[in-house]
Amino acid sequence: RRLCPRGVLCRPHYGDYRRLSLEMFRLLRRFTPMLVPISIDEAFMDMDQMDRVFQCRSLLELAGRIKKKVRDEIGLPVTMGIGCSKLCAKLVTDHSKPDGLREIPPEKEAEFLAPHLVEKLSGIGRRRVRALQALGIETFADVVHAPLKQLEKRLGWIGTQLWLLAHGLY
Repeated sequence: RRLCPRGVLCRPHYGDYRRLSLEMFRLLRRFTPMLVPISIDEAFMDMDQMDRVFQCRSLLELAGRIKKKVRDEIGLPVTMGIGCSKLCAKLVTDHSKPDGLREIPPEKEAEFLAPHLVEKLSGIGRRRVRALQALGIETFADVVHAPLKQLEKRLGWIGTQLWLLAHGLY
């Protein structure tokens, strides 16, 4: 109210949110059994080979069909990102908002990630960001130049994951 005194406050409709979320996830499961919800309105879908199953020329075409189906049947806009890993797909999705669709091919993942801040990655908390900054690492391009052993020593398996992702190997 302080920031927007003329704003109109509306009560949330949690029952509707839950219902729409369940409908959306039910629809998405028609396209792959490998659906991992991560929040009420976000999920990862393993679509490997599904373009062939649904007789599409590409995953991008299939994703477009899925977006249209969600919009037509449930009335919700959907943003989708396609990448070889969950981590890359999440960043691609974030860059496609609102209501967009984008694919980063495997050979372009490292190039796409390079300028992005590591802290934008899901699962990288403040402590890890500070540990990376102490090593002089802020972007994925910085990770590329960091020794793997140093990242593993400082961050454990997350360090390995970051290094592989930054090199387009994850």
